[in-house]
Amino acid sequence: MNPRVVFGLVQVDEVVTASRLGSADWVVTASMVEVLRDPAVLHRAIRRAVELADVPREGDAITELHALTSRVVHAVRGAHLVELGVDEVRVDDVVVRIPAGMRDVLAFLVERHLEDVRDGKAPDAFCAWSLEDMSAELGVPRTTVHKQLRRFQDRVAECYAAEARRPLPEGAVVQQDGSAWRISANCLVRRVA
Repeated sequence: MNPRVVFGLVQVDEVVTASRLGSADWVVTASMVEVLRDPAVLHRAIRRAVELADVPREGDAITELHALTSRVVHAVRGAHLVELGVDEVRVDDVVVRIPAGMRDVLAFLVERHLEDVRDGKAPDAFCAWSLEDMSAELGVPRTTVHKQLRRFQDRVAECYAAEARRPLPEGAVVQQDGSAWRISANCLVRRVA
């Protein structure tokens, strides 16, 4: 007597997870959106796979090896967890390596953001800083501050898209409001050693 073997695969991103394995009769595949809308979709698919699992199969049960990486994404109402380290910034669980000059500019914005949080300001009242103010405070040219902010925005967007497999909206971490800059008030920000 052969035990019933059913392999379940819930597809979060159908393009990424679709494969020969996902098309086998004895494999349960369901779109995450469909399952969230109607859990009965998954129950019906499992019932069908259990029935088909009784059919004798020849050859290897699993024809492909799937390397699944668990990625924690803290996105609650557009909020992202931002952690500033010595030579890196973590956005959710995505690591973005940064040079010292970029770190100084980001550290300035992070400190101002944390001050606004400690002062109990409403998110709409969080301070934004002009390039001139940051330049004077950090003792570097205005163009350098601007270049580091732009480079960081590009770098974090690229790393986030590659690791989390979804785009990071513009201004989700560092926002530009007219000619002033700040860490997004929607971010949960902390410094780490």
